[in-house]
Amino acid sequence: MKILFAITKSNFGGAQKYVYELASRYKELGHDVQVSAGGEGVLKDKLNAAGIPVHHISGAQRDIDILKEFKVAINLFKTIRQVRPDVLHLNSPKIGGLGALIGRTLGVKTIVYTNHGWPFNEPRPLWQVAIIKTLSWLTLVLNKKTIVLSNIEFDQVAKWPLVKGKVVVIPNGVSDFVLLSKEDAVKKMSEQTGFDFDSKATEKVLMIGSIGELHNNKGYTYAIDGIKSFIYQYPNIKIKYIIIGEGEERQDLEKKIKEEKLENIIYLAGQVENAKQYLRAFDIFLISSVKEGLPYVLLEAGLADVPVITTSVGGIPEAVENLKEALIIAPKRPQEIQNAIFYATQHQDDLSKISSAFKNKVSTKYNFENISEKILELYSGSN
Repeated sequence: MKILFAITKSNFGGAQKYVYELASRYKELGHDVQVSAGGEGVLKDKLNAAGIPVHHISGAQRDIDILKEFKVAINLFKTIRQVRPDVLHLNSPKIGGLGALIGRTLGVKTIVYTNHGWPFNEPRPLWQVAIIKTLSWLTLVLNKKTIVLSNIEFDQVAKWPLVKGKVVVIPNGVSDFVLLSKEDAVKKMSEQTGFDFDSKATEKVLMIGSIGELHNNKGYTYAIDGIKSFIYQYPNIKIKYIIIGEGEERQDLEKKIKEEKLENIIYLAGQVENAKQYLRAFDIFLISSVKEGLPYVLLEAGLADVPVITTSVGGIPEAVENLKEALIIAPKRPQEIQNAIFYATQHQDDLSKISSAFKNKVSTKYNFENISEKILELYSGSN
């Protein structure tokens, strides 16, 4: 079948990874796969390298701009009319609504939207939340099927009018991947980032890591405050915190790190190719997000057998059980980050059992091949 994926931005966050992984998988299975995406970035580069055609969406961006939305609509219309897909698979809220309307206008048979985390869950004024909920409802109505990543997100919209039978839960999935040993991961990360992480020295230092776009949804300001609080409370425990990723919050985070005098403790490593292979460099993987769907990095850290501290947002509490598969904390609570890190330093044997249990769950419940097959079945109407 001919499948066209569409997404707003070409960076490489969770939604872009989702598009890339599915597009690559379906191309391997012999389907005609193409992608429509805004901007320039890692997603576009990786798709080009994989031989998957990419159609540029001019004017696509996260924030609302009426003139640019009109350009996006025209670009999408032209692309969909040119490609004539059997399946239009939309990603990101803005593309989800516009794409569904255009797809219906052009008679696309199967239109699917994947919600990577409801935007109305982001911290916003109430009037904005009301508008976003209305737009989210319209998006659900316009699409033939909407995929959500957890039962928690399903329950948030299941009773909305005119959406019965339109929403299905299919979580993210991950495949086995190459992992470097701790020593090699630390060494190569030093080479990639320019920071001197001596592997022998780090044996006596608690290495904490995060991977994700530098965006306020990731809650990195709270993570920095939690690290600062930990250092103040437990000065004899040496730690380093490495954030891998790039994004619009870099300057603000750099400023905060400098103001807090944490330059020798917290490192913004920037965009690192195939970052997940370095996961074993970390003794703890930290997710400080204030809004998520079901993050790939959570599943990848689990598969890498790295202990996870994570906030209880989106589908995360459904994916992991507190104190059995991860340490779960409330979002926006630096004090809880401090406490969880200290708990991890004092219960390393328990932490090993916790990470092992989560690895076993990820290997079975969140297997990518099974997940991608379920989405194909959704396309063909068997679900």
